[in-house]
Amino acid sequence: MGVRMLDRAAAGRQLVGRSHPPIGDVARALALDGFDVRVADPGGPDVDVIHRWMNTPAVAAFWEQAWSRERWRRHLADMLAGTVVAPLIVGDADGDIAYLELYRAHADVVALHYDSDPHDIGVHLAIGSQAHRGAGWGSRLGAAVAVAGFRADPLCRRMLTEPDVRNAAAVGVNEAIGMRRLGLVELPHKTAVLFVVERSDPESHGVDRLE
Repeated sequence: MGVRMLDRAAAGRQLVGRSHPPIGDVARALALDGFDVRVADPGGPDVDVIHRWMNTPAVAAFWEQAWSRERWRRHLADMLAGTVVAPLIVGDADGDIAYLELYRAHADVVALHYDSDPHDIGVHLAIGSQAHRGAGWGSRLGAAVAVAGFRADPLCRRMLTEPDVRNAAAVGVNEAIGMRRLGLVELPHKTAVLFVVERSDPESHGVDRLE
């Protein structure tokens, strides 16, 4: 689910006035099966972790956020001060694995390309740990996030993601876990493939069906 990124807080301002539940409530309730997850702390070592990951070629190629540590600190603080985007770090008993952003798609520019609902949750995922790239880790994490998102927000009817069309690995992960491809969309910063999974989708789509 990793994608080339725009400043989502800034993008969300293009749809200011659209009512949506704060995404921070979902982030704090998120529980990933088999993984640990925490809200990123802009005042601690999480900034160093994210800064290091975002400056690696594999991540920077599509996220395009190879910023300074200070810029990342400010960016994390800005996201946490708002209601549209929540930054998180995913790990396990052996250490940190990935950077995760949840966002309210209804308040984001992606909402201009589909029939959005205020509780829809968008996902951006970047595997930062070199040891966890490949070998199915992206699919495991992607499916876990989809299931966890539905659990964290009982009113969420749809999870979605929009990888850069050139990012074959991210597109492949979304297909592997059974997300439905809605088609290509032109966003301000990229041509993306829009994928969704509905709460009502059958179990064969790769994520648990939640009633």
